[in-house]
Amino acid sequence: MTNWPEGTDFDKALAWAKENDLELTSPYHIWAIKEDLKKLLGKDNGYVIATEECSFEGNRQACDVWWADAKREASLYWVCLYGYSNDWFAFTRKSSSEPRPFDSLSLDGGVIEVEGRKFKLNEIK
Repeated sequence: MTNWPEGTDFDKALAWAKENDLELTSPYHIWAIKEDLKKLLGKDNGYVIATEECSFEGNRQACDVWWADAKREASLYWVCLYGYSNDWFAFTRKSSSEPRPFDSLSLDGGVIEVEGRKFKLNEIK
């Protein structure tokens, strides 16, 4: 999530995400945030905005989750209304097609293979 303390607008936030190789988030992403947003962001209230647009009656809109203390609600507003200093835009990192170090991990008959190297389980310390 990112925030501009001086404020910004929705399109500038999307441009920033593109420059930083980030993907847009859906309403499901932002509603799934389970952390205490006050603790996570250090603010008593604010909005987390899904950056994937929704269209209703032909208008550019986006969903948000608003929180104040322990209360949390979801809304759908025009994108032109987002960008205030208490608005947090949510993005995700692009998934890499390159294998991660342990993607090739396999276990076969007490032998573990990591990136082409084989180890017996009792040899791993």
